[in-house]
Amino acid sequence: MEPLADNWQPLQITTPQQLETYWPLAAPHLDRCVSKAQRGEYGLDDLYRMVTEGKAILFVITNDVQGVHPDTDVSLAFIVEPVLYPRLNTINIVALGGRDFSRVQREHWEAFKGWAYMNGARGIEASVGPSMMRILKRWGFEPAYTHARLSLEK
Repeated sequence: MEPLADNWQPLQITTPQQLETYWPLAAPHLDRCVSKAQRGEYGLDDLYRMVTEGKAILFVITNDVQGVHPDTDVSLAFIVEPVLYPRLNTINIVALGGRDFSRVQREHWEAFKGWAYMNGARGIEASVGPSMMRILKRWGFEPAYTHARLSLEK
C-alpha cells in the first residue's frame, strides 16, 4: 500500500463504523484533555457514550478520511454538543485534544465555523483553563464569563 500523503482533513464521525475506526485513535488525545484539563466533569467513557447516544459529535483531523490505510492517524480530536439557550444557539466544545493546534486552526477552523453556522449555531463556546484560553484567543474566542465552582466533597 502506498504511503499516506501529508494531507490532514477534518472528518465528522457519523456512523458506527467510523466510530469503531477512529475512536481508538482519538481517545488518547481526549483522555489527556479529560485527565489534565478537566476537573471531573467527564470521563472518557462518558464522552464515548455521549457520541454513541447522539448527544455530542466527534470530529477528528485525520490523514485518511476513508480509515482503511494501516498508517491512519488522528492528529486532533474534539467533541462538541449543541447548547440551546432561549435566545442563542451555540456549539459547546466539550473536549479537545491533540497536536498541531496552529495548523488545524489555520487550515480547518473557518470550515468548522461554517459547519456550526449551517447547523443553527450563532456562537461557539468552551469552558477552559487559562492555558487553553491563550490558545483559543488565537482562534477568535473572547472571555464571556468567569466560571466558578465550590466543591462540596472536601
